[in-house]
Amino acid sequence: MKRTNIRSRFEGFTLIELLVVIAIIAILAAILFPVLAQARNAAKKSVTMSNMKQHGLSFMMYTTDQDDMYPAAVMGGCTGEATANNSLWSRQTLPYVKNLDIYNDQMATTKAPGFRFQANVTVPDVNLPANPPPCNDTNTDRRAMPIGINRTFLAYFACDDGSQIGCSATIWGDEALNTANNAACVSQYTGGSAIQEPAKYVTVATTNTGCAAGFQGYLASPQAPINTTDGLTNRNGDGTILAFADGHAKFYAARPDAGLATALGSPKAVLSPVQNRRAVMLRAQGQSNRVNGVLNCTNHNPAGVHWNIHLPLPGDLPALDTLCN
Repeated sequence: MKRTNIRSRFEGFTLIELLVVIAIIAILAAILFPVLAQARNAAKKSVTMSNMKQHGLSFMMYTTDQDDMYPAAVMGGCTGEATANNSLWSRQTLPYVKNLDIYNDQMATTKAPGFRFQANVTVPDVNLPANPPPCNDTNTDRRAMPIGINRTFLAYFACDDGSQIGCSATIWGDEALNTANNAACVSQYTGGSAIQEPAKYVTVATTNTGCAAGFQGYLASPQAPINTTDGLTNRNGDGTILAFADGHAKFYAARPDAGLATALGSPKAVLSPVQNRRAVMLRAQGQSNRVNGVLNCTNHNPAGVHWNIHLPLPGDLPALDTLCN
């Protein structure tokens, strides 16, 4: 009878074989991990896109119920009652979505659903404690909210100091006439009928967050370089997602810009097609956007997005077209 060599049957890998297997696993991991990360980010981006669309639709429903008036960025912010009302635009639209999660963006590293002007009080109806993480201060809601409303829904941003080319503040709705400070509040209440092309007018966008930053709940017109305070963000797959007044949402890919990278001293600097490059370059170079009216170039951008109802659109004012192009 033939004897079986039990030792050879169960003999393990040699050291060389083990090293080869480890090397193969490492190579596969190096190939697969970036792919898996891209797939995960793509899934998060799809969720954000869906959430932004819900924001767009909630604005439409709000205006239907409120006699064509849009939610204010801050309730009572123009009349000096912001602290008393303690309500951001998100509290005004929450009844139409009934979902706290859509006010977050899972791709943001610092995030919290923001509903209060001052976060030092509890909000039982949305289960928010006073000064919640991640910032734990009275500005938590505004600094950590990754979805920002178009800043033109703030009254005092309508025409800045009045020296800009082509800007004319208009009364958005009759309710503005009844405010305590009519001169400062004429544009606080935004009437939907004033928007010429709802499919191009931005309502909300994905924005930067940071506990040491400014009021991120308000999206400034896109003058600051991307990924700076009060600016747009490129976290959603190298671009930004905007919601529009007609209810739809769209992703806009950002692109590298050598001039901007040089001005900022960062090779990773990118520019969004929804921004006016000339105004962004001024900001990046440390200059004022108010120089020669360039602040008003916000509606002049490659994507054809409209940011400010008080400003001329491309083709409306030749002097501004020349300045902004």
